[in-house]
Amino acid sequence: MLPAMNLRLVILASSAFAALAIATPNQWEWRIRGSISVTLDAIATAAFERPAVTIRIERFSPEWYEPGKIAIALRSRTAPATLSSLPVSVLSILSHFGVRQAKPYLPPTDVPMVQARSVGLERVVIAWFDLGFDPFDVAAALMESPDVAYATPLYIRRVFLQPNDPQLGQQYALSRMQLPAAWDVTTGSTSVTIAIIDSGTDYEHEDLAGNLWTNPGETGTDAQGRDKRTNGIDDDGNGKIDDWRGWDFVGNVTRAEYMNGTVREDNDPKIRATTIPVEMQHGTNTAGAAAAVTNNGRGIASPGFQCRYIPIKCGSDDASLAGSVLRGYDAILYAARLGATIINCSWGGPGGSPLEQQIIDQARALGSFIVVASGNDGVNLDRQPYYPASYHGVFTVGASTAGDAPASFSNYGAVVAAYAPGAGIRTTTVNNAYTTVDGTSFATPLASGVAALLRSLHPDWSLDQVAAQLRYSCDPLNGVSQSNRPLYYGRINAYRALAANRIFTSGMRFPGVQLVGVTVDRATAINSTDPHTLQLEIRNLLAPASTVRLTITSSSNATLGQ
Repeated sequence: MLPAMNLRLVILASSAFAALAIATPNQWEWRIRGSISVTLDAIATAAFERPAVTIRIERFSPEWYEPGKIAIALRSRTAPATLSSLPVSVLSILSHFGVRQAKPYLPPTDVPMVQARSVGLERVVIAWFDLGFDPFDVAAALMESPDVAYATPLYIRRVFLQPNDPQLGQQYALSRMQLPAAWDVTTGSTSVTIAIIDSGTDYEHEDLAGNLWTNPGETGTDAQGRDKRTNGIDDDGNGKIDDWRGWDFVGNVTRAEYMNGTVREDNDPKIRATTIPVEMQHGTNTAGAAAAVTNNGRGIASPGFQCRYIPIKCGSDDASLAGSVLRGYDAILYAARLGATIINCSWGGPGGSPLEQQIIDQARALGSFIVVASGNDGVNLDRQPYYPASYHGVFTVGASTAGDAPASFSNYGAVVAAYAPGAGIRTTTVNNAYTTVDGTSFATPLASGVAALLRSLHPDWSLDQVAAQLRYSCDPLNGVSQSNRPLYYGRINAYRALAANRIFTSGMRFPGVQLVGVTVDRATAINSTDPHTLQLEIRNLLAPASTVRLTITSSSNATLGQ
């Protein structure tokens, strides 16, 4: 029997199990090939575990980067408050790029809180340089400094929106995911929150207003008897004044203004444009799919039922930036600091960033479960990664159809944790209206709503247990062979996710056995035909497993490591 524990297996292995080892390129090769590899150390906390991860920072066209900005993680010190206090090696390199300013990524007031559960964000500096330089080239140059753990461009992300077919039906997804039966187990809790990080949300919508979260630190009256919502004071000390219903990280700025570094933050996360293109309605669509008010006699139902949502706006009110997600990772950290139970990210794009991985790590360390869209390009993410879908520690969601098969547009791969319906999804849109939409953007909030129910039922579970329960309770998708199942694992079954493993010793239950580590003679590849020791680390997160069978096969294209 394998209880909830870690188990190490040591096996003598031959070259049949070989994997290709890639030599680390030098700095000049980075610039020629257009990629940089950065390894972040493993993390083990009470909230979650993450193995060591290697993230490839790749060169992309300029529209994917914030111009004139770079994130720099220092190796052995807290980020200094001024440019002149940076290490000499870093200043020397930045001087070639016309550096103008540098400041810590985290405000000084945040550092003590983060250091208590640190993943390294307190060592990150944001530097500004001349706009004429490619941020990737600046990052590659900074990687030559012995004082730099990594340097990465800051990315502009995009929402995942798929053209829709309005005849696909209305809310078949809820019955497909067994939500009516799941609601008999729990309808969630008003203390469980889903952060909707998106284009902006019409929180005044008739079917969204009732589930809008309000910030307890910014409501009520202050010592002078003033309404905290409008007193112009940062009552909860999080750096955002009067953020009683979420935050707008961008404001109404044009593309030209944003590219010149202008944002107009405020405490209103609703799009206020006169004309709102469909891309700018995206946040209202995702909010409704996750957390529309249910059992209120109007509109639609949602998985989250009575769970609350936090609207966080990362899009502009100006149509020139329609579809762009700006400062999305700042918003993730903000949501986690607010205590968001679930963070929904229905957006992404190419290009990995160690800073973004660390922000995800920090949000998880603060207790947030992060659910992200796989994307709509129909590609295998194991071969062509998208982010945040390909980061470690996120719960990546693909889209299935009304026929319970993988949607043709959905990205897929072993990195996709589970699927949810993403074709013909009925949801809210602006101005008290409703619409039908397609895309992994809308499969993701359905999964977020189920995750919110699960966390309301098991508030003591770790994030890894929540992820395992959602995944291992899935139903197989139609048209997927056993050999292909690792790429299309299954569609979320909300009832099974809630009804199973209420306790680990009786009733409906299943284990959560995972392979979490593989080493060969303490290395990562077999490089000769001599006998080798293959060490596998296995853990069980859920109910005890009475029978565990481990099958090891060789890859058809395995070669000796270099």
